[in-house]
Amino acid sequence: MKTLKSIPEGHPFADSITVGIEKLRSRRREGVLRGLTYGNPDWCYPDCQNATGAFKFSNNRTFNHSMAYYGGSTRNGLFYIYSSSIDEWFNNNFEGPIAIHLEYVGGGENKIYYYGNQLQVGETWYDKYTTGD
Repeated sequence: MKTLKSIPEGHPFADSITVGIEKLRSRRREGVLRGLTYGNPDWCYPDCQNATGAFKFSNNRTFNHSMAYYGGSTRNGLFYIYSSSIDEWFNNNFEGPIAIHLEYVGGGENKIYYYGNQLQVGETWYDKYTTGD
């Protein structure tokens, strides 16, 4: 299997391939960020009419996570799309989810998976809702 690190040393096109890979990484990261935030969507479980859980992401890389369980709670923090998540997607023939790392204010972290119009958080699936959905 080819990976991002499999360019042979001394390959005549190594520099061009490396630049292309970096552009691909950047575009995929931008695409995921746009998918999470464009149109100011809510990510709801089970749906936004009867939500018991919801995420909201901002393009400044902050997020808010609300849950109705146990009397309700809201947490916020920062999210990151690590290069290793993009590399894993690349090495999987451009298929599968992108892992997003969450760091909560006050401590704690989590990893969620972005699938375009859905997020997977453990065994729970959140659907994307924008105004007009």
